[in-house]
Amino acid sequence: MFVGNLAFNVKESNVRELFGEGKVKNVKLGVNRKTGHGDGYAFVRFHDRKDAEDAFKKYAGYEFFNRNLRVDWDVDFEKKQQSRAEPYGFVCL
Repeated sequence: MFVGNLAFNVKESNVRELFGEGKVKNVKLGVNRKTGHGDGYAFVRFHDRKDAEDAFKKYAGYEFFNRNLRVDWDVDFEKKQQSRAEPYGFVCL
């Protein structure tokens, strides 16, 4: 799941705690390479699809660190690579 509009001082641990420590498989926080601070978004993977669906419903527009979250479904990396290559007739591996 994509989570956007995060405050720049949010840490991975904050996101993991929000979505449920035992429910979250991993969190990838976007980080600005120059500053080392958060870049305002994260990708959250869940152990169970039902937990992801519940989180999607609950946290769309949810106020977190004084900002309203934007959540959206993310396409797997492999699918993104394949969809970029398909117009050209080949598949990225």
